[in-house]
Amino acid sequence: MPSPRRTEVGAGSPHLYFLDTNLIVYALGRSPQALPETQALERAARVIVQAIGAGRLQAVTSLVVLQELIYLLRRWARRGAGPQMPSPQRVVADVIALCQAVYTPTLAELTGALAGYKQKQQDFNDRLIAQAMRAQGIRQIVTADRGFTRIKGIRRLDPPALAAQLEEAS
Repeated sequence: MPSPRRTEVGAGSPHLYFLDTNLIVYALGRSPQALPETQALERAARVIVQAIGAGRLQAVTSLVVLQELIYLLRRWARRGAGPQMPSPQRVVADVIALCQAVYTPTLAELTGALAGYKQKQQDFNDRLIAQAMRAQGIRQIVTADRGFTRIKGIRRLDPPALAAQLEEAS
């Protein structure tokens, strides 16, 4: 498995997208009994991942996202919940291969995320992701998490809306 790397990949590029954990989870899911909204997110996530794989979009992510994926996949496997998914090792290897960079949080980013953190009002990992994005000049995150709309300087891209744009353009 390639080692995570911190690189300057088109920082500030309008076609560089940060992938959040939930996008990857939705791309893995194929639950016919899921709610229609969930099915729409799953379909949109697969369209986006396919566009990245085809080179139509550039994507990056963070070790924070990979750690969350491992945690979720392990938890679901232990409980026997969630759709049948590949092993965490396989998912992480696929995400690393898909992304142009996997950013490692720095001490400065951790400190920045802690500044003003309110445990009951905010998700700490979201703050840490936002700090990494700012440090790399990345402004767009593809996520179903509406909490990112409240983070200054970060533009949240709704997966179904982005997938629709990609389908129109092809």
